[in-house]
Amino acid sequence: MIMKLTRLLTVSIVVLFFAACTNQQTTKEENWIQLFNGKDLTGWDFKISSFEMNDNYKNTFILEDGILKANYTEYDTFRNNYAHIYSHSSEPL
Repeated sequence: MIMKLTRLLTVSIVVLFFAACTNQQTTKEENWIQLFNGKDLTGWDFKISSFEMNDNYKNTFILEDGILKANYTEYDTFRNNYAHIYSHSSEPL
């Protein structure tokens, strides 16, 4: 009896899991906000460890073929100079 209840419970959980996964249809149109204009760093703030806000030390953030990239090639040694970039724009560009 306990074995049948365990099996029934297991099957029920699996069925509910798959039903929940497949029921998430994206019928509404997603509204993306373009944060990067592909031309320059307008609308972005960056912070590099040990440096002032928006000091793009050694061109850590660069644009290459319209793509925003983190670049550490000008660093002699890395020294944990982690960089973060933040969009301060909530309006489409």
